[in-house]
Amino acid sequence: MGNLTGFFGSILAVYGLLLGGMFVFQRSMLYFPPGDQPVLTSVGGTGIEAVTVTTEDGLELVHWYRPPALPGGPVIVMFHGNAGHIGDRVPKYWPLLKAGFGVFFAEYRGYGGNPGSPNEAGLTADGRSVMTYLSAQG
Repeated sequence: MGNLTGFFGSILAVYGLLLGGMFVFQRSMLYFPPGDQPVLTSVGGTGIEAVTVTTEDGLELVHWYRPPALPGGPVIVMFHGNAGHIGDRVPKYWPLLKAGFGVFFAEYRGYGGNPGSPNEAGLTADGRSVMTYLSAQG
């Protein structure tokens, strides 16, 4: 009985250490900002330009934007996910760009050379600032 108790106690201790480690390192397990920055010249000739948007907490984030071909046309907002940066995702949107849609390539805090560190509240603020910017564009 003592060996069985020790065995389950060891399993419980290892499980507790794993959970504690996951809690401590959860941000690094969720967000994978790359070390490099997207290069706008890599998408030359597409009409994509860099725009700077200020978030509600004062960060100035650089995004890429290609307005719609027709004034007032639809704009698709693209959030690239938890890894990579906006430069990695442009090829996926070629068909939409060629069809005349506007595409806003949103870059997060802590990604693509932008200041700050990614977290849920910050990423939500980043999204709101993008929508505010686009609303002001018409």
